[in-house]
Amino acid sequence: KGGTMTFTTTDGVKLNYKVEGEGKPIVLVHGWSGNLDNFTPMLEKLSENNKVVVYDHRGHGYSDHPQYGITLDRLAKDLKELLDHLELENVLLVGWSMGALTLFDYVRQFGTEGLEKCIIVDMTPKLLNNEEWKLGLYDGSYEIEDADKDLSQMFDRFDLFFADFSKKALPYATDELLLEMAKQAAESEVPAPSLLALCGLWHAMVVSDYREDLKAIDVPTRIFRGSLKSLYSRETAEYIAERIPGTEIIEFENATHMLMVENPKKATEEILAFLDE
Repeated sequence: KGGTMTFTTTDGVKLNYKVEGEGKPIVLVHGWSGNLDNFTPMLEKLSENNKVVVYDHRGHGYSDHPQYGITLDRLAKDLKELLDHLELENVLLVGWSMGALTLFDYVRQFGTEGLEKCIIVDMTPKLLNNEEWKLGLYDGSYEIEDADKDLSQMFDRFDLFFADFSKKALPYATDELLLEMAKQAAESEVPAPSLLALCGLWHAMVVSDYREDLKAIDVPTRIFRGSLKSLYSRETAEYIAERIPGTEIIEFENATHMLMVENPKKATEEILAFLDE
């Protein structure tokens, strides 16, 4: 498994992680249905002068796929326990998508303890939209009825749900690209995420609201987002930036929610530039 290690959380779940390089710590947190391999194209350059940590969330990749602890609250505890296990301080924490919600929940529970800087990659503090809130998923259109339908579909035919979701996350992807991605996933050695983790964490994201927690982020912060229409609007990024003093939004041209995979070179350069500031 390419030099990965494991450690056991306080609730008995083995998490798979990898450390590359020495120097300032950078911890990269993947999103829903992903795994630590999502960051592989960035590791070599990032770890030249820094210590880079990637890991699989519980229920994902080579980490245990438990029947419990399938909450954002627990993912944040897992992150804290990993930082403690590795004795990391002054961390640059990069949370992509659900990884950003993990970051928000971390701040809710632990403040910015151990963190020196944060990068939020294309996420909203509240997924569900309603009359008062239009900065959530699918450009403000995703409401409770949609979430109910999606969860029912996930338990019935997850493959159909995921195909539909992929089209929304990658609206410009050709059928060829989507097929190629499906083929790569099928050929990958990495275990698929557990259905329980995918459904449980989707539900956890749907019911979460971190708007009040943003103001507790008192360390320098950047927001990365793809400029192409995808899951979240520019206004969502602006809303977050307004609540965390001094935050800058970095736009990735011709990229979507999948910007870390679409343009790992720019992501790497922007992370290193921010680290050096």
